[in-house]
Amino acid sequence: MAGLMTVIGIAVAVLYSDTGKAHAILPGSAQRSEFLCAVPSDAAAVVCFSDKEKGRRMLPSWVEFDEDFSPKVVSLHFNGSFVPLFIAKGDKENPVSIRSSSETLVASSQRHLSEGLSILTDDSFNALSSRFSDRNVIYFSNEYALRLIPSWLGKEYSFLSPLVSTLSEWMAFALDEDSDKKLSFQGVAECGKSDAFFMNVLKSQGNSDARITEVLPSSTSFALSIQISDIVKYEDAYLKFLDASQKLSSFNDATLGWAENLGIREVSLAKWKTVDGEDVWAVLLRQAKASEESGTIVDNGYKSYASNLFGPVFSVPDESKCAYVGDWVVYGSEKAVNDIVLASTQGDYYDYTNPSVLITYQHQRFNVEKIMQAGSGVRKSGGGMTARVEIPKGPFEVKNSGTGKINLFYQNDNMYLCLKEKDGAGLWGVTFNEPICGCVGMVDYYKNGKLQYLFAAGSKIYLIDRLGRFVTGFPYDTGSDILLGPAVYDFSLDGEYTLMVLHKDNTIGMYNIHGQKVSGWKGIGPQDTVLSLPSLKQDGENRYWIVQTARQTEVYDFWGGEQLKGKAVKNLVE
Repeated sequence: MAGLMTVIGIAVAVLYSDTGKAHAILPGSAQRSEFLCAVPSDAAAVVCFSDKEKGRRMLPSWVEFDEDFSPKVVSLHFNGSFVPLFIAKGDKENPVSIRSSSETLVASSQRHLSEGLSILTDDSFNALSSRFSDRNVIYFSNEYALRLIPSWLGKEYSFLSPLVSTLSEWMAFALDEDSDKKLSFQGVAECGKSDAFFMNVLKSQGNSDARITEVLPSSTSFALSIQISDIVKYEDAYLKFLDASQKLSSFNDATLGWAENLGIREVSLAKWKTVDGEDVWAVLLRQAKASEESGTIVDNGYKSYASNLFGPVFSVPDESKCAYVGDWVVYGSEKAVNDIVLASTQGDYYDYTNPSVLITYQHQRFNVEKIMQAGSGVRKSGGGMTARVEIPKGPFEVKNSGTGKINLFYQNDNMYLCLKEKDGAGLWGVTFNEPICGCVGMVDYYKNGKLQYLFAAGSKIYLIDRLGRFVTGFPYDTGSDILLGPAVYDFSLDGEYTLMVLHKDNTIGMYNIHGQKVSGWKGIGPQDTVLSLPSLKQDGENRYWIVQTARQTEVYDFWGGEQLKGKAVKNLVE
């Protein structure tokens, strides 16, 4: 943003329901940010964040913050160029404070507030925002994709704009990880039922996992991958999309038999540097089964087939050659195809050692990972993917203190939390909007013999009872996003529970049930990737934490601190 922000607007905050009637903001009652009611309806993008540092990392780098103003929402408005509107918490009399370098934009925000015509009156935005909390979300109008994508990712990614502009009206990206190594988001789209939106083509597909990193070279700088669970359903939905977009006449029917013969399960576009430093592109398709011709490079007899069936984004400058690599088939230049074959035979796979952008569509969500930790850029034979923590998906066995039975607690695809009998009979389901962190513990919070279920999502600790009611006072915030946990301990056997969690920044935290760090805890933060929650080891009167990392097993004192070494602890890990 050019120039100093000089205009300040103060307005009364109200939220508008789907009926258009105003109601007062109750602290903590609204899942989405209460400040959205101050965003004018012509916003091209809206970013909600928990603190200014998160905002700086989530917004385009050209957006400048005034140090004496702490906004919670920033919206971008296009008038030849993007102009930001900063929205912050005001005081009791005027709950919303507004700033911008544009006096017109501030006046527009105040007018929208007074007339109840904010961005929330946009049906697509309203439906999408109701699915998210106010913590760290980017809302993105796909109408402005051509200008927004270069702002966020850089001009070299402008080629994604045609795809994004046809996906849906709005998308939302919730911050998943924010560290020095990686910035990642989980995104969903709001598209209604129109065949003219490509998102409805993708919705025809079930849940499957991205496997593109199995075959990418370590020098990859960009990859886009879409999972296909049923190629016939995909084809039917894609033809409807082309028809609705008035593009059906350009479709090559020959690609239908080609795709079904391969049994395509994943379509990917990738860019990387060869050993001699040349940028190359390739299209990679995962088949239903591995080919017997793996490693053989031949002329490509199916040029433009991938872009014809999956969209222009899956086209590359040179796709003259083709090779099968296990259950993948790769199309590209001779140099690119040869590089993929060499990478697969040498074990040189994508391992997050280079700055890169990785976009995958899986489980009906877009995952966007911006890898910022630069490596040497030198090809490493025999390399492998960086170890990743396995997050259990459940269902988790819990005891129902009302019936005495063991029930199954789980989270379904739309994020609802559910409890069912072991024979499959459902007991309840409640709305939730974040993935839980792979653990569910049982506690007797009221110390009356009735059990509740403890779990984590984002940076918070939640507690829900056996009837699906969230316990009053929860959630409690640990202040740092949780990757895995909590493991629940009752060391004194008096119901004063201790929780152990693995944070997304690769540190291990010890908390009480209210999310407060336990007094005396020094923390555990290994250099290598921690693969699981620590296990407790008793040795006489001493207790230790055993931590498994990607390279070794490490031992720490019960109160954390530095890794313990030497003969005294060697026996603890043998």
